[in-house]
Amino acid sequence: MKTIILCFLLFVSSLLFGQKFDYAYQVQAGYKNGNVWSWDNSKKLDEDITIKLDKSVVTIYNTANTILTTYEDLGEENGYDKDGDKYKTHKWKAIDDKNRTCLFIMTWYNDIKLVVYSVFYNDVAFRFYIRTNSLSNF
Repeated sequence: MKTIILCFLLFVSSLLFGQKFDYAYQVQAGYKNGNVWSWDNSKKLDEDITIKLDKSVVTIYNTANTILTTYEDLGEENGYDKDGDKYKTHKWKAIDDKNRTCLFIMTWYNDIKLVVYSVFYNDVAFRFYIRTNSLSNF
């Protein structure tokens, strides 16, 4: 009986801690013209968009219910943006549920407490501004 309870607790904890939920409060679309990206004004959302990170699968619960599967880790970069804010990014090559290739990028701005998840296709991109004060599973 103890073995069954222990196995059940391990199973439940792996489900709870194997995935992470974040919440986007703002979204922004970008468009590529030649080699230059131009960005629309960001749009505050009436209701947060839930983003689930589960190993190599990213599910964005937007109107399209986008599912990305990462398949190649492109590593981290540190730098400064044009406003002088220090950031760190981590990038992955991914494929979405419509079989389109894209990049999934997580960006952390520690000094200004900002986290942005981005999805870049060939000529269109989306930025999701994440609530940094949300409760985490961890």
